Amino acid sequence: MLSWIGAPSATWDAVEASAFAGAYRVVLERDRARHPRRTGGSDSSDTDANDAQLRAVAGRGWAGGRLQVGVDVHSRFDLSSESPHRLRRRRVDGHASTSAAAIEEARQLFVGLFATWSRALAPRWTLAVGARGDSVESRNRGGFFGDSSTSDAALSATCRSPGRRRRLERHRPGARGYRSPTLSDRYFRVRRDAAS
Repeated sequence: MLSWIGAPSATWDAVEASAFAGAYRVVLERDRARHPRRTGGSDSSDTDANDAQLRAVAGRGWAGGRLQVGVDVHSRFDLSSESPHRLRRRRVDGHASTSAAAIEEARQLFVGLFATWSRALAPRWTLAVGARGDSVESRNRGGFFGDSSTSDAALSATCRSPGRRRRLERHRPGARGYRSPTLSDRYFRVRRDAAS
C-alpha cells in the first residue's frame, strides 16, 4: 500500500491519495452427516482473486465551511472458485470426488465520486451534508452461469446536524445508502447431494 498527503496548490489546501494492491483467498469446507435418503459427503469451495484500489480526497474552504471531494476506484479481478465435492458411498469402501468451476473467471469494478461539506451554523450547531455516486460493473466468464455481465449506478446521500448543549451532544442524522452484490453473490453456486 502506498499513500501520499500534501498541499499541491493554494486552491486545495489538503490532498490525500492512496493506492493498494493485494491477493485474496478463502477456503471453506462443510461436512454433512449421512441421511437415510441421502449419502454423506463434504463440500468445499476454494476462491482466490486479486484486489486493487485507488482513492484520492482533496479539501478546501468553501462558502464559510469545509468542502471535500474525492474519487474511489476499487476492483476485484481474476476471481475463480472451485467447488470440489467428496462423496462417501454407502456399502462401498472408499470415496468418490468430483470438482466443478463455480466461477471460472470474474471481475468487478467500482467507481465512486463523492463530496462532503460542513459548516458551523451557531456556536453550538454544525451542519454536515454529503453525496456519493457509484457505478458498478460485473463480468463473468465460464463457470456454471456462463458468460454474463451486469452494470448499475446509484446515488447515496447523508445529512447531519450535531449540536451541543453544555456537555450533551445531540445528533439529527439522515442517510440513504446502496449495496451492490459481490461477485460471489452474483455467480457462486452451492452444490447439493443428489438422492441415492
